[in-house]
Amino acid sequence: MPQRSSPTAATSLTHGPTRSTFLAAALAGLTVMLFAIGVPKAVASDDHNPPSAPTNVRVLATSQTSLTVAWDASTDDVGVKNYRLWLGYPPSLHTKETQYTVTGLRCGQSITLEIRAYDDANNKSEPTLTVVSSAPCVDSQPPSAPAGLRQIAASATTATLAWNPATDNVAVAGYSLSRSGVELATTSETSYSFSGLVCGKTHAVAVRSYDVARNYSSWVAYYVTTASCGDVTPPSAPTGLVQTNTTTTGMSVAWSAATDNVGVAGYDVFRNGALAGSASGVSYALSGLTCGTAYAIGVEAVDGAGNRSARTSATMSTAACVVPPPPSNDTQPPTTPANLALAGASPISVTLTWAPSTDNVGVAGYRTFLDGTSDETVTGTAHMFQGLSCGTSHLLGVMAVDAKGNHSQVAAVTGSTAPCSDTSAPTAPGNVVVLSRTFSSITVGWAASTDNLGVAGYGAYVDGSFDGATSATSYTFAGLACNTSVVVGIDAYDAAGNRSPKVNVAATTTACNDSQPPTTPAQLTISGATTSGFTLNWTPSSDNQGVQGYDVFVDGSKVASVVATEFTLSNLACGTSYQVGVEAFDGAGNRSGRRTGTGTTTPCTQPPPTSGTAYVSPNGSDANLCTIALPCKSFNRAYSVAQPGATVSVAAGTYTGQDILWRSGRDSGAPVVFRPTGPVTIQGTLRVYASGVHIAGQATGSVTNWRSRTYSFTVTGDTAVLGDSAAQHPKNVTLEGIDTGALGTYTAENVIVRDIDAGPVVQGAACNRPQPTIGANIDAEVVAGRPRNVTWERVVVHGFDRDQSAVAADCHTGGLFIVNGYDIKIRQSVFSENLVYNIQVQNYVGSPAQDVVIENTWFGCPVFSPISETNGVKTCNGQASLQFNANSTFSDWLVRFNSFSSQYAAWGEGSYSNVRFVGNAGRAPGSNVCGGGGISFQKNAWTSETCGSGDVVLSSLPFVNVAPGQEDLHLTGGAAVNFATGSGTDFELVGDIDGQSRPAARDAGADETG
Repeated sequence: MPQRSSPTAATSLTHGPTRSTFLAAALAGLTVMLFAIGVPKAVASDDHNPPSAPTNVRVLATSQTSLTVAWDASTDDVGVKNYRLWLGYPPSLHTKETQYTVTGLRCGQSITLEIRAYDDANNKSEPTLTVVSSAPCVDSQPPSAPAGLRQIAASATTATLAWNPATDNVAVAGYSLSRSGVELATTSETSYSFSGLVCGKTHAVAVRSYDVARNYSSWVAYYVTTASCGDVTPPSAPTGLVQTNTTTTGMSVAWSAATDNVGVAGYDVFRNGALAGSASGVSYALSGLTCGTAYAIGVEAVDGAGNRSARTSATMSTAACVVPPPPSNDTQPPTTPANLALAGASPISVTLTWAPSTDNVGVAGYRTFLDGTSDETVTGTAHMFQGLSCGTSHLLGVMAVDAKGNHSQVAAVTGSTAPCSDTSAPTAPGNVVVLSRTFSSITVGWAASTDNLGVAGYGAYVDGSFDGATSATSYTFAGLACNTSVVVGIDAYDAAGNRSPKVNVAATTTACNDSQPPTTPAQLTISGATTSGFTLNWTPSSDNQGVQGYDVFVDGSKVASVVATEFTLSNLACGTSYQVGVEAFDGAGNRSGRRTGTGTTTPCTQPPPTSGTAYVSPNGSDANLCTIALPCKSFNRAYSVAQPGATVSVAAGTYTGQDILWRSGRDSGAPVVFRPTGPVTIQGTLRVYASGVHIAGQATGSVTNWRSRTYSFTVTGDTAVLGDSAAQHPKNVTLEGIDTGALGTYTAENVIVRDIDAGPVVQGAACNRPQPTIGANIDAEVVAGRPRNVTWERVVVHGFDRDQSAVAADCHTGGLFIVNGYDIKIRQSVFSENLVYNIQVQNYVGSPAQDVVIENTWFGCPVFSPISETNGVKTCNGQASLQFNANSTFSDWLVRFNSFSSQYAAWGEGSYSNVRFVGNAGRAPGSNVCGGGGISFQKNAWTSETCGSGDVVLSSLPFVNVAPGQEDLHLTGGAAVNFATGSGTDFELVGDIDGQSRPAARDAGADETG
């Protein structure tokens, strides 16, 4: 998010990974004195009547890059000066005529055109809105269909499909993916990973290409297979559990490695039946124990599938609590350790145990020896010798020592590590040959490989990409294009994962001259009906070249492509009849006739879902159709399923981060409403890229009592409405009832943000946390696409700060950054404890924000960073609440009926046109705003000076509490009460920050005392 330095510091602007340096030169030792003699302050015009709105807007002509519009003239009591046109993005266009030609459009581009009339007093009419379009694009040719489909990877729940790039007369824009007849996603890549699949099953998927004009190729079907359902065999129980070291407060334990059919992932260690921790190796150190205490220690082995072994347990004790000092004349050694035994071995370790020694005073420990060399001193009666080589023999020894240094004789025994594991690869497959070919498949065979322990199977590859595996000595590569040359390869692998060299052979599928369709499937039967589906079976079709698969239809629409002669339909409505059908197809695209039948699901066991409602749940699945019985998991899936005007019922609970993606055709019409059934937490970010979205949460209580407010939605990351471009960005979005981190409205229009708590967010060393922002997507630096018609209402922006002691670069934080945009309203909101300003106005891409209203809002004083605090108490930093930082012209700003406890209400750079401060209370703006050119002031109550002839000076701040973080800017009385009375649209304000009505004799500031 945008950051900026204070006026006297050189700092850097940070946005994501890019940095631009702003340099502010401090002027030292220079005194400038300005005298104004006999220059009157600006007086607002007496003309407050706006012109009438333009009418009868019509399109006179269009081309693929332009259009000409005309309208009937407006009227005004004094006279219309000109007309301003907005195209959905700045800058506005000015003309004195009643028609205008818009250029620089794309073919088929629709824009929302807004026209207002202005008079010489800058009164503006109500807007006239109309949607107009340039001439359509001429491209109607679809891309070629994707070819060369192949599966390149699989897990138990995923399968990755790849294909050759499609071609187009203009350009291929991307690819659309579907599974079981349901369109899931788009991608610009030539591969896609399908997730959420069932293990060990074949799944029907399809891909088609599309171009920029959204011409689509035909679907190309393929069948991907997930890996087997996985491991269900638990590891063996660990053996040889021993205590290898002990202290008065801890002990170390070790054991021999368990075995597993796939592999041991780790071990869980238990103390007195409770989990103490986990280890990836064969030892573990326990701490925080009590001296002289016995504990039941247990170990379980766990594999990657979560299977657990039986628990191996033993009783072990910590060292005694008090060890008396040895006598000064102690010369008697301990007894020699006895009963030496090997407790376990791995390829790199051997564990030795022994019986305790005795001593006239006490045994202090045991010194161990490896092949005659001292290894370690331990206090327990076991030791693991580690770092050894597999399959080697060693002399293991131990002697006892007492506190005086007396030691016993060394007792020794010979032990060996476990044999070395398999590292030998199988031999390469021999004599790989092509056994048969069709127009869509190639079958190869080979001579078996050999291995020192045994061959586990063979891998098959097409053009270097993995295609599948088999334990046989032949393999069929299916789904190939006719008359196509490929390189197929085979390698061998063993159980340890060692692989042989790959043996390749070139082969070509047969010619594409088949024109004979398969026979129609026969004997279609329907069985196994449930409330949500039933199973279809049919007799196989025949074909002169071979049947490649079958398409399944429900009520005339294709829902799946399969290779088997059986398919189970799911996600159907209960108690409903469906017409089903099956067609066979071959590799040349020839199709049989359709065999049809009628299937009926069993009666409903519960009421069907309410029409027009979709359902999401943390426990749902995006493979579902978002019904009450089968809810979805993501907001995006529900948005794609729901029709405009539908409600999405959001079940209470915790969700992962949510992105609601843009879809064409949703810019107009009723929104999809997301309504929670209880408290909802989103662990991550909430990003709305789509049009027609209403997040309908609620907040309790008044915004002025924000510290005790609760919200329906809690978002742990940031919340944003954002688009990719002027052509593809969200419209008609409402966010309500959310407690979030940062809050942003980027390339979007017609956005309402209401009852939101944004903050606190403290920047750390990386200085990369988002900040509240209204503006275009800065990274793209596009002129088009600035936000339009944005309202922030009853929003609390608080605690946007930085840990300056941890920040390497001087990143600049702030409450809200207004980068650009127009028709922006901020009302009935609160700013508290923000560093450096409450609102900072920027200008990154050539046009600052215009047509902005800020009203009925509390502005607490901006604060110093934590490094400058005393005993953690926030203090005011002397900066302004509203900071104009762009060196350009700010036009059409109205700042009215706000309360400021900051050092300055506003501070600025640049020039101004039609900027008005009306009915505000608190400290006055700085001298570069107060009395500045292009700025007018009416009925403001300032503590330090008057900026306009109608302002009044207050003796002190008239607020209940101005302490940072505790602000209560309700009026306490004084000259601000009943002061801000005037005429004209700038005074037409219905309520105050609490929603209380304002009488004709109204108070200055955000609060009406009543």
